[in-house]
Amino acid sequence: MNELHDWLIEKSNDPRVLPKSSLGKAVRYALNQWGELSVFLGDGAIPFDNNETENELRSLTIGRQNGLFVGSHRGGEVAAAMYSMVSSAARHHLDVWRRRFVAGRRIK
Repeated sequence: MNELHDWLIEKSNDPRVLPKSSLGKAVRYALNQWGELSVFLGDGAIPFDNNETENELRSLTIGRQNGLFVGSHRGGEVAAAMYSMVSSAARHHLDVWRRRFVAGRRIK
């Protein structure tokens, strides 16, 4: 990471890298966000990528059209809350559908 930071500084001072070019903008962005981009280095519990979050957002995007069929604004709020609870439970490896099904039946 130190080598990357040094390279970014080198490129930011390189007169051949124009500030409004794609590379110039990327270098400036990386340097401006360096503190946030390197937080994971200080704590091993922090993941160095956000793939889990990206996957959650992808499933929201894919299911966006399902919102057309909730029936009302209140139905949309309930569906959003339910989706949030189910996705949180799935991240914690809980089988919420089976629990809900079993909860609605008497177990002999």
